Amino acid sequence: MYKKQLCIICFPLLIFAAGWQNLSGPPAGRAVDMSIGGDTAGHYVIYNADDKHRVYRSTNDGENWIPLNFWYATCVIAQKNNGGTVYAGTWGSPPVYKSINSGDDWRPKSNGITNGNPLCFAMDPVDPQIIFLGCWEYPWIFRTTDGGDQWHEKPMIQWEKHGSLSQIATIRDTTNNPVTLAAYHGGASTSKGVYRSTDYGDTWERTLSIKAYSVEFASQNVAYAGGCEGYGIYKSEDGGSNWYPLPNVPEHTVIKDIKTITSDTVYIVTQDSGVYKATDGGSSWNPINDSIYTPFLHSLIKHPASSQTLLVCGDCCVYKTTNGGEFWMEKTKGYKPVMTITISAEDSLIWTSGYMRGFTYPGGWDLQVSKSSNNGNDWITAFSNQGRVQDTRIEACSNYPDTVYLASYVNEGGLKSQVPPRS
Repeated sequence: MYKKQLCIICFPLLIFAAGWQNLSGPPAGRAVDMSIGGDTAGHYVIYNADDKHRVYRSTNDGENWIPLNFWYATCVIAQKNNGGTVYAGTWGSPPVYKSINSGDDWRPKSNGITNGNPLCFAMDPVDPQIIFLGCWEYPWIFRTTDGGDQWHEKPMIQWEKHGSLSQIATIRDTTNNPVTLAAYHGGASTSKGVYRSTDYGDTWERTLSIKAYSVEFASQNVAYAGGCEGYGIYKSEDGGSNWYPLPNVPEHTVIKDIKTITSDTVYIVTQDSGVYKATDGGSSWNPINDSIYTPFLHSLIKHPASSQTLLVCGDCCVYKTTNGGEFWMEKTKGYKPVMTITISAEDSLIWTSGYMRGFTYPGGWDLQVSKSSNNGNDWITAFSNQGRVQDTRIEACSNYPDTVYLASYVNEGGLKSQVPPRS
């Protein structure tokens, strides 16, 4: 079934100059996972994994991105003190690759991995040779202790259908012993939850029974876990052994990612309502989405050099804040351009509508509306719609220069991803 969707977006506008000029095209900044690594000299490398396209790298804190020769990455992780060493996962075989030159070259590092559906990495905070890999379907988790040369299965429970391990967190306790938490959803109601290990995954105990999507340590004792609609956010004050629910959480959403600055200052990324922040240990949550135009977000990282600098990525954009989330700036220079279908301009603004290049859905494409207020030299995303659009038109309103009309045909049913779902 199809319906015609009309969206009204209000902006200032622009008139074309005479002649022709290459505008490069509006960028598309999709990413499902991000990681940042550095060195003792303070040089940082950020990696973005796009499971519909490829891996991108930034060496100037997200101002510009360089496409790397690694395609359809589902997850990525860089060494904390050596940003040139990075691991990436992709659907298929081999599922894991490693680069030791900042992503310029990649070598398979999948010996022992019997699952071709990787979803997430976690690296030991003391020994970067110890890495966990979480997957969709059984076996859900693997571990390496030699930097990826050999992996071993470390599943929490026996086989069951449709399980998914979406996030892993690991820390050393006050006596330097490892503590690992794994967020597991799907499967049977008797197995969903947060699992805890104190022996690098050799044995596991389920300590929280929710449909868990995300987990994060704030300290050796304090941890947070997020679930899907109806499960909310939970907090532990004993290293993940016991949990209690937090009040005033965002409703009707999935908590895709959690990042902590301190035990009290916490950010959460939601699947369809943006970013929230708590400064009181999770007692109250406030939306911080100024200038974030797409609510479909996946992952957030904090910059090692500044607790106020964070980057968040989603289906169409990468955003950066340097003031703790009070204001966000889109940072997508260098990403693949949108396939522009239609363009319109009035007064001082150009805007386009089109589809993100790369991966497409059988039922449609990801729609992106972009705008430029400086003759096409810079673009930001003004509107997006996930994987349902089959046609689009955009038109400026000449009598009201702050108004633009967007019409699109939207497929309402039967969408199926060509790869296993991330969430």
